[in-house]
Amino acid sequence: MPELFDASDLVSLRLHGISPFAGTDLDSILRSLGTRTVVAAGVSLNRGIIGISIEAVNHGYDVVVPRDAVIGYPKEYGEMVLQYTLDGLVTLSGVEALSKRWRG
Repeated sequence: MPELFDASDLVSLRLHGISPFAGTDLDSILRSLGTRTVVAAGVSLNRGIIGISIEAVNHGYDVVVPRDAVIGYPKEYGEMVLQYTLDGLVTLSGVEALSKRWRG
């Protein structure tokens, strides 16, 4: 979403896989920046959000998934992924609550 992109955002390009950690320097870049929390947003709850969430947790990061910034197909399945797969693995939040925390 263009409204969420900032010029200072980290963009990690990858050519294969389901997680942005596989085959990239993402972990070392995040560690060098002192990152402790990864926010996973976008498409798709069916694959990508699950992949980044599991890998980030495996690398020792806390993960936040804003429920209103992700989608799965069909929508009902996406809701099941949030409820039955990600709940307990990550912190589920909303964009507004997350924005308030960032603003302090």
